[in-house]
Amino acid sequence: MTHTVSSAATVSRGARGFVLAGAVFLVLCTLAAFTEAPRTTVVAMGLYGFVFHTIFGKAYGLLPAYFDRELALPRAPLTQLPLSVAGTLCLAVSSGIMAAEKLPIEPSTATDVGALLWAIGAAAFLVTIALTIRDNMTGAETGTADSKAHLASLDRVANAAMPIALGYLAIATYSLAGTVLDLPGPIDSSIGISHLLAVGTAALLVFAIGARLLPRLLRADVPDPIVWVVLASGAAGPALLVGWFDLGIGARSADGLLHGAIALLAVAVLGHAVLVGLLVRRAPAPRLGAYGVVAGAIGGLVTVGAGGLIGLGERLSLISIHPRLGLLGFLGLTILGVVYHFYPPAVAGERGERAAETSMLLLGGGLSIELVAVLAGDGRPGDTVALAIDAGRGLAVLGALAYAGLLLAIVAQRYR
Repeated sequence: MTHTVSSAATVSRGARGFVLAGAVFLVLCTLAAFTEAPRTTVVAMGLYGFVFHTIFGKAYGLLPAYFDRELALPRAPLTQLPLSVAGTLCLAVSSGIMAAEKLPIEPSTATDVGALLWAIGAAAFLVTIALTIRDNMTGAETGTADSKAHLASLDRVANAAMPIALGYLAIATYSLAGTVLDLPGPIDSSIGISHLLAVGTAALLVFAIGARLLPRLLRADVPDPIVWVVLASGAAGPALLVGWFDLGIGARSADGLLHGAIALLAVAVLGHAVLVGLLVRRAPAPRLGAYGVVAGAIGGLVTVGAGGLIGLGERLSLISIHPRLGLLGFLGLTILGVVYHFYPPAVAGERGERAAETSMLLLGGGLSIELVAVLAGDGRPGDTVALAIDAGRGLAVLGALAYAGLLLAIVAQRYR
């Protein structure tokens, strides 16, 4: 019993470290956008940093329970954490304009080091999860409590989608390492790898974990067929999208892949939004975090819409904001909403709820202002449009700071 408690505490410390690191990377991501850092820096901080550090942390805690298992290697989170943090930092700073002057190594070398460190960390995560669920890979054993027996079939479907998301992560991780080691891989471009990580792993895990988690958090049910459609389209869409990137953007032979990817991802995101809306509407008393998930679902619709317009050659000005629409608007606001369920803002005192609400309003509001400004400027920004873009990015920084500060306060209060 003592060993089990000690192992659980070890996993909890590592998982908590990932979530806190993710909050810091969210701040750095918004600051990078505000200071007009290179796009690759913003993506590294937002995707490899904020989104995946939070995913790693919560997955270490949730996936074993969802598959009715205990984490096979309790020290894996603490072992992976420094690799993932260092890898992300190297990937981010290596693309900076002054990187060559500030680093003792060349930017290209820093990129290679960052890619390898992050890939090694992700591989450690994948090996740990694979060992944990090796005798239950399809998720047929769900650990569903007797009181939630009516959710068992839904839990099995959601579980079945999670190994697909992890498979996408494995492909992206191998491809990332392959860019350094000259390994033959299915994905050659960095943009293809980042899209597979964001759409194939992160978004699909949001759909799958959400199908298990949200009905319990909100104490409401949704029709199973909606979940089936979301998970099926969300699992197939990323493969077509990456295939389009691999064949070459603009290649006529790849048009079918692009159109199919847009259609499938639109169905998945729309279905997810319907699912979230139904759950919140039916919830007897939805907490604040639920509205973050709703805002994230709306952000997902905007992200897919913008991505579709860009892919079809319309509204190319949206390229400047599209990555952050996905990383902060869809995945980001969803993450904030879910995290606030596990780390209740009220723990930080009377102002905790207000701080949590403010963080989501600032982050979502800042992105909305910037999006409107980008659309108004249509690639020809004047002084007013540029000022609005800066204002939107500044609000997003404040929202990220509010989230990180509140999360630190909650952890300090709960675990002191």
